Amino acid sequence: MKLSRQTRAHLARIVSFFKRRWEFEDYPIDYVDQGEVDPNLPTRLQRHRWRADLINWYAVSGLGNSKEAALADAKQKFASWSTSGEKMWRPGTGPGIIFPENQTIEKYTELRDDFIHRILELEWAWLTDKSSLWDFHQEVDNNIYYSKIIEVYGVDVTDIPNANIVSILERISSASIDS
Repeated sequence: MKLSRQTRAHLARIVSFFKRRWEFEDYPIDYVDQGEVDPNLPTRLQRHRWRADLINWYAVSGLGNSKEAALADAKQKFASWSTSGEKMWRPGTGPGIIFPENQTIEKYTELRDDFIHRILELEWAWLTDKSSLWDFHQEVDNNIYYSKIIEVYGVDVTDIPNANIVSILERISSASIDS
């Protein structure tokens, strides 16, 4: 009989109270077969077949083309986390889903909304400080958006690392102030 994810998490949490230091093996792991990869997708959208989740602590989940590779990746991420000085979560617990900050993008609410309508051509979108143009398409490059930004705002943003939308909005905003 296989126990549910949350039952295994709960048991691991209880056992963790009898230890002073937690090792990778103390954390409940669940393997997820993410299915075959669509070979027609651009390389940047290809994903690994397997995921090894530390239950309730998804930031340390591992990825690989086999269960063994996913487990090895999870172990490596755990080792990196444990030496980083970040909080070590008790086995079976975790921070839950962590959403990126959105303080900087909130400085540009009017421009952000205009950008969503005119560039992304969406009715609405939830953007954070970490949002990127890459989040909104499946193409191999961002050229279609770069062209629209130049056409609409008259600003070249092709050099902005990772096509970060906050950085793009900052550039557009400063260009409009300068003109």
